[in-house]
Amino acid sequence: MHHVATAALPVAIGLLVCAAAARAVLWWGLGDEQIQRTAREHLEPLCAWCIGVLLVYVFARTAAGGSLLVSLFVGATLTAAILALWQADQEAAPAEQRVAEPATAELPTEPAPPDDAPPRGLWSRGLSG
Repeated sequence: MHHVATAALPVAIGLLVCAAAARAVLWWGLGDEQIQRTAREHLEPLCAWCIGVLLVYVFARTAAGGSLLVSLFVGATLTAAILALWQADQEAAPAEQRVAEPATAELPTEPAPPDDAPPRGLWSRGLSG
């Protein structure tokens, strides 16, 4: 388990750096619209994967006989940083920069069939007959 813990920490730090870069693109409006959209789409998955890898790190380090307090401190510190990046969108972004949910267009409805029309559809055929 020592090898898993040794490998998990750099991966978690790399994901944290990528999430911080995505957050910086959104905060400072860097790049064009496509870069902003990509950063917005990938920020949440980067944060979620980072938290998952940090859980693996804490578990593997503790299972390998490492200090529980040290692994929990490292994991909690990095988790706090990633959660701050993840939640900053709700608090820091101005209302006009937030992406609005697309309005749901009303779908045209089919007119109801007349009462004497035979039913249509897969299950409309009865077993009687």
